[in-house]
Amino acid sequence: MNKFALTTAAAVVAVAIITPKFISTKVADQITTAVENVNLAYGYQAEINDLHSNWFNTQASVRISVDLAELGIDSDAEDLEDLYVDIAIDASHGPILLSKHNFGLIDLAIRMEDGELRQHIDWQADVPIYHASMYTDLTGKTHFSDSVAPFTFNDEPNNTSVDYKGYSGTGSNIDGVIHYHGISEPLLVTGEDNNVAMSGMSFEMTAKATLAEIFQGKMHDSNALFKIASITAADEEDKTIAEIDNVAVDIVSELNRENRTANMVVGYNVKSIKTENEHIQDIAFNIEINHLSDKFIEAYKQNQHIFTQGTEEEIQANIITFVDDNLLTLLEAEPEFNITALTATFNDGTVMSQLNTRIKGVKAMPNITENPMFWLNHLVANGEFQGDKAVIERFAVNQVASQIKADPNAASMTEEEIASIAKQQAPFLLQTFIQQGFIVKTDSGYQAKFDIVDRILKVNDVQIPLPF
Repeated sequence: MNKFALTTAAAVVAVAIITPKFISTKVADQITTAVENVNLAYGYQAEINDLHSNWFNTQASVRISVDLAELGIDSDAEDLEDLYVDIAIDASHGPILLSKHNFGLIDLAIRMEDGELRQHIDWQADVPIYHASMYTDLTGKTHFSDSVAPFTFNDEPNNTSVDYKGYSGTGSNIDGVIHYHGISEPLLVTGEDNNVAMSGMSFEMTAKATLAEIFQGKMHDSNALFKIASITAADEEDKTIAEIDNVAVDIVSELNRENRTANMVVGYNVKSIKTENEHIQDIAFNIEINHLSDKFIEAYKQNQHIFTQGTEEEIQANIITFVDDNLLTLLEAEPEFNITALTATFNDGTVMSQLNTRIKGVKAMPNITENPMFWLNHLVANGEFQGDKAVIERFAVNQVASQIKADPNAASMTEEEIASIAKQQAPFLLQTFIQQGFIVKTDSGYQAKFDIVDRILKVNDVQIPLPF
């Protein structure tokens, strides 16, 4: 399974070969540049195996491989050796194209060669597992499409199989803006004791960047949305044990080119999760990261290898060195990390919370281990939590039950006995939190809020002494 997953990841990186502007006889140079860009993507390597170019046509073969050492994976593992895919490129040069398009700057096709893939994956003969095409007209507007063929995969040692019905996507690159939309057909993963089916998957993206910048993780303006209409889990008898409906992940990033910082919003939303004993609806987890230093991100990407290579002591030393050299760059930009929404509705009520944090006024880095007050001097934070009465009281019962089960002396108790004791003790647990001032009881339920400003912590408007 690892070999299949990593090979697929390498194939995705190969899409970087479709660069925005291939122009006439410069195609060969652009392929070389694209390979260099893939090599800049962490964890992957690319090399040109073959390249022939003339006035009307360019053909090339590029090998994309996984750098196991860079990813921190044991390269001695037998099933992870020689992970690579070969990509075949065939391009017709304009302005007169020897292809289905009569005129244009380029008409390009990319396909993934079978290689050893057919030893692990089954799909239709004479069809590439992955194929992409791109056409740039005489005005420089580019349109492209790609597809993954339906396939099956069997991992017999682990009694696991995958049945995937395929993927197709279309996009354009016009005036420096990339638009892309992809639709995935259903996926079924079958294990020894259960199976998981996914359907209604799609991906949309708009980005003001080149594909090379996207694959290298450079910050840019973008908006991406990933959706799954349905996820269903069933047991070995095909009885449904869980259903998840309408999953959406929305990512928006904005780059401030003047001060070289970026803002990012990531939203996770699920309409419904249904199991035998629970039905959770309208789940939202939204994260907001502001004033993220581009210089820090670049330093991190250039030094990723030091976090995975070497002994545990060497890695720890590398992390300390990296923090000493680069943390100030991150903190000077006054970064913010906010959870703007964390909400869910259960059978017996709704819970919701939010958190805002910011580091401000950092101009120099002291020895943090010798100055534990450093973070409090520069931290501004506030947060709030509230929940309906019934659901919070049920959470309290479950918490007490978990504590009882963790006690070895309760090993002989039945579930009914534990549930009865937990129900009796849960009100005392909540009352303790109320007396200590950590939560407040309201007409509809319970709530709590806090804020930290100028080294002063307040919980529910009451100042709490700090231990240092």
